[in-house]
Amino acid sequence: SNNVKIALENLKNAAKVNTGNLLDLTIIAIRARATVGEVSYALEEVYGRYGVKQDVIKNIYKNSYLNKEDFKEVDNALLNFKNIAGENPKIFMAKLGQDGHDRGAKVIASAFTDIGFVVEIGTLFQTPKEAVDLAIKSSVHVIGVSSLAAGHKTDPALLKVMEDFYLKIGKKPVLFEKFISGYVANRLQAAMGLEITKLLDEGWATPSAIDDSVKYGLALRMALMGSLMKADFTGLDMMQRGMANRTYDPPIPKGNSPTLDELIKSGRGGVMSGAGYFDYGDLSASELFKNRDIGLLRLKTEVAQIEGKYPLGKKT
Repeated sequence: SNNVKIALENLKNAAKVNTGNLLDLTIIAIRARATVGEVSYALEEVYGRYGVKQDVIKNIYKNSYLNKEDFKEVDNALLNFKNIAGENPKIFMAKLGQDGHDRGAKVIASAFTDIGFVVEIGTLFQTPKEAVDLAIKSSVHVIGVSSLAAGHKTDPALLKVMEDFYLKIGKKPVLFEKFISGYVANRLQAAMGLEITKLLDEGWATPSAIDDSVKYGLALRMALMGSLMKADFTGLDMMQRGMANRTYDPPIPKGNSPTLDELIKSGRGGVMSGAGYFDYGDLSASELFKNRDIGLLRLKTEVAQIEGKYPLGKKT
């Protein structure tokens, strides 16, 4: 509003000529509905932004947790990452907005440093764009954000910057048009999980039969086309008739699975316990996770090459 502009201009002018009570002028601006960020920026134009060298305290967590089993598992996972990526994971810790301290971010930075991450810490009062720009320049693998800001109000232009960033490093970012809880992949996986649980609990198929159906049937087509392009190849009129005829009724969600309950009761908790739906023999958990990650990276590379060599049309 015009009142906000006048109040901010009065604040900035007082700072320039070193007259007047800046606190009093700040209160006037806030009462006119100026934001803390707008007030801070008005003063920043005169004084600049305060910055310090960001130091990370080391060996606090490492000395306390070095021999803990959880720490050893993390250590093995980081070693696997280094073997695959050729370097230690690197994280950028960003403190966004007008929060006046970064103690929590520094505590987390210390913990990440002690377990083997390379950590870069941004300055206080960063905007999201400033954080993204610094993270890109630092060539990090992960951006850790500490903020009280409302994520659903993020500037769409910044989302485009982030999308471009992830595309440049070989990722396939998913940008939602509206806010909804949960990742797309997790929501789809949860729906498929209901059907898989029904097949197992009612004795229709074994774990091997189900996973083979996914890996050598559904997953191959999905990896090449996704779900909706697959529907285009099937024919949308056929999809429409299938919906109208209601040839399939999805399972009703339940709060438990007898098959899953029995496995956990018998000590078969998954890869970390050596067995779950399947037995994993003499391979250690770290070997299994390493083999999985290498396989996934090779698969992603192959899919990207296939998409480039055998294009199926432009996606919208």
